[in-house]
Amino acid sequence: MQSQVKSLERESQQLRQRLQTTGNFAQPDYEAARDRTLNKLKVGKQSTAGKAIDAFIKELKHGL
Repeated sequence: MQSQVKSLERESQQLRQRLQTTGNFAQPDYEAARDRTLNKLKVGKQSTAGKAIDAFIKELKHGL
């Protein structure tokens, strides 16, 4: 029983360390980037470009 507890504690510590190393990276704000880009192009979210960017963002998020 004690060996199982120690094993779980060790695994928990490893997961915490992994979270600290990978958790420091903030999720990019894709929607803000989309809005800035569409604003520069002077088109809206319902334009062909807006829909294409939304589809691209969806694919990026799906891969995460």
